[in-house]
Amino acid sequence: MLGKQISEARKSRRFRIHDIARRTGKTPARISEFENGKANSTIEFLDELGSALGMTLMFVPHEKVADVLSMISPRERQTSPAYNVPSVFDEVFIDDSHDDEDNAVVDR
Repeated sequence: MLGKQISEARKSRRFRIHDIARRTGKTPARISEFENGKANSTIEFLDELGSALGMTLMFVPHEKVADVLSMISPRERQTSPAYNVPSVFDEVFIDDSHDDEDNAVVDR
């Protein structure tokens, strides 16, 4: 699971494995093995990878993992307010769309 998270974080930042290798001093092969779940790692290695990606290593009690993930998972952003927000244009312009027939110009 950690390797997958590191891989996704690296790709979302558009870093190549070689970029992370240069930042950490680790070999690209070692990083690749870790990302693909073929090698375990030390806490120091995880911390170095996280730092290279701008991430912080945290330990969360097992029973709190779901709570933490729900807080940090991306949420759908609401594109418009759920309520009617008055605009300055509401006060400046008069809605005359319903008066089209009453205000029709008569050709003389």
